[in-house]
Amino acid sequence: GATATPQAMPLAGGVKVGVETKTSACPMMGSLPEISCPVEPQEQKVVPMMTIVNTLGKHRLSGFVTATATVGYIMSGGMSPVVAVALTGGTYLQSLSACTANQITETKYDKLMKRTSKRPLVTGAITREKAIAISATEVVLGTGILYAISPVAAALGVLNWFLYVCMYTPLKRI
Repeated sequence: GATATPQAMPLAGGVKVGVETKTSACPMMGSLPEISCPVEPQEQKVVPMMTIVNTLGKHRLSGFVTATATVGYIMSGGMSPVVAVALTGGTYLQSLSACTANQITETKYDKLMKRTSKRPLVTGAITREKAIAISATEVVLGTGILYAISPVAAALGVLNWFLYVCMYTPLKRI
């Protein structure tokens, strides 16, 4: 909850005026076991599936990852619009999949932090099984698209997926 604490605020001429400020007992990011943050009851909303998929896949982060791959292709002399579109789509799908897989493996930890406590798997907006199906579909489609333009690009994408999901995710707590 919020508490009011009086503080003296200096004005011009050295005159001080009492001012009330509000502080919160809930940390902005993370939480401590001994601190509980009250959650206001909210009505249950139906969240569109596309919103859930975008949230699971961290679509903004995935967009940035995809942009670096596409810009890199163009800067290295890539001239084919078909290849650029396929590279963009395949990379985006693989990145969405990796981020979704990350959230699947992190659900029990996401429940503990205020910043991540409203993610779809934590709130029950989607089941673990459906999230796994979404992640699998994204990685298969993305890898297939990349393979069609370059087996090496597809393999590098899969390697990055495994590094992120199987190495980075479990090691970030260490």
